Amino acid sequence: MEKIKVNLSYNTYNLLIHDMESFAFDMKDNIPNRNLFYNILCKEMYNIKKKESEELRERLSNILQNNLNNYNIINDILNDIEDVYNYKNEDKTNRSHGYYISFRPQKALLNMYEEIENLELRNSTISNYYRNMFNSYAKLPQDERERIIFKEELDIIESAIRNNKTILINNNSNKIELIPYKVVRTSDELYNYLIAGIRKKDNSIKYFSLHLYKCRNAIKTKNIYSLSNDEINKFEELLEYGPRNIERRCVVTKIKLSKKGISLFKKFYLNRPIPEDIDNDIYTFNASTDELLTYFSRFGVHALVLEPENFKNQMINFHKRAYNHYIN
Repeated sequence: MEKIKVNLSYNTYNLLIHDMESFAFDMKDNIPNRNLFYNILCKEMYNIKKKESEELRERLSNILQNNLNNYNIINDILNDIEDVYNYKNEDKTNRSHGYYISFRPQKALLNMYEEIENLELRNSTISNYYRNMFNSYAKLPQDERERIIFKEELDIIESAIRNNKTILINNNSNKIELIPYKVVRTSDELYNYLIAGIRKKDNSIKYFSLHLYKCRNAIKTKNIYSLSNDEINKFEELLEYGPRNIERRCVVTKIKLSKKGISLFKKFYLNRPIPEDIDNDIYTFNASTDELLTYFSRFGVHALVLEPENFKNQMINFHKRAYNHYIN
């Protein structure tokens, strides 16, 4: 089968490149495997579209059958409705589509691509069909897009959780057996994390979080695990501080924000820590110092650490090093 060529808008094209980098998609020499990424995207988006279409068609068919007895008429009506629906969702804007991508269909997916050409195109061109598919993907939040790209891994993990099984993942060419607990999304709708544990030699559990994209090629084992109530409570307690902080020690921190600082806090949503309390301009957090330093270091004079003392000194030293770098 020949390569599929699609012309895209600037926004959609760059979002696809961004996702390959954000999801560390099979990076080799810092170059992502674009062909594999496009094939997975097409497979999962087509499956989503097909499932939605079948469910809608079944619902409409049940309604029509209550009023019509002729199957052929019902089928023609459903086809017309589907054509109208597809037309409504086509990209008919006048935006420039000057960014081209091309990818070669994988052998394992040839039947799907042939099905699309023979049954799905109708009055659309191949390029337009796939452009609509990529545009539909681009409209979704990043964490939802990540779940689409890693759907196979997500299905394996969630099946293992339901059946109390462990999973194997590769970490730097070493296989690690994990006890999966839950897959959660971050509040900023950017990433999904697997919350898991490793049973140590003393039978205790090391708790940690792992990006979903680091679970590529996950394998469900036949090994059964059983968490105690104390271990489950520990997982839930750690989750209260967010999936990014599972492995990092959280400390109570008070930070005084200026009016500008409060404005910046509302504006900078990426990796924004959730305050436990707000008393006028004093914000109290229960988060890791690494997370707070990364976030508030951009605030400069508009964020003043009040406590704890060691984190206050850490922030002072951070700004001192920057100052000394400029004057030397």
